[in-house]
Amino acid sequence: MANAAKTGNPFLDGDFNAFMDVSKFAKQFEVPDLSKLTEQFAVPGVDTAAIMESQKRNMEAIVQANRLSFEGSQALMHRQGEIVRQAVEEASRAVQSLSTAGTADEVMSKQAELVKEAFERTLSNVRELAEMGAKSNQEAVEVLNQRVSDSLEELKSQIKATKKK
Repeated sequence: MANAAKTGNPFLDGDFNAFMDVSKFAKQFEVPDLSKLTEQFAVPGVDTAAIMESQKRNMEAIVQANRLSFEGSQALMHRQGEIVRQAVEEASRAVQSLSTAGTADEVMSKQAELVKEAFERTLSNVRELAEMGAKSNQEAVEVLNQRVSDSLEELKSQIKATKKK
């Protein structure tokens, strides 16, 4: 992401990381001592430590997916702010350009050219924002999909281990 000039608008220039420190959020889900918890909930024939570890990995995957989603949203908001800033600057230049055009035909021709350029730029920006959002969502979903797959494999292993006992 290129360093854009500060706009003076706190909504466009702000650092949204201050609103949500994902590392602090993740620490809320850390289990300090699994051995004590598994002793309390011990069930004969069931590996409660493995279940607790699996649940811990589930929570870590959720936190990671949320972090990816949040970072993607931040990048999207920042890019939208840049697009708005660029649009205002381009509109200002367009007004200046139209004010210097001569005849009515030249003004109409210039307006048509400006509208065409604005439309093409808008399509490009919409495509870019859609791709950014899709990429962010895909990354978060991939983390969760991988964890679900791993979790099912863990469950299969636990069932096989329980049958052998």
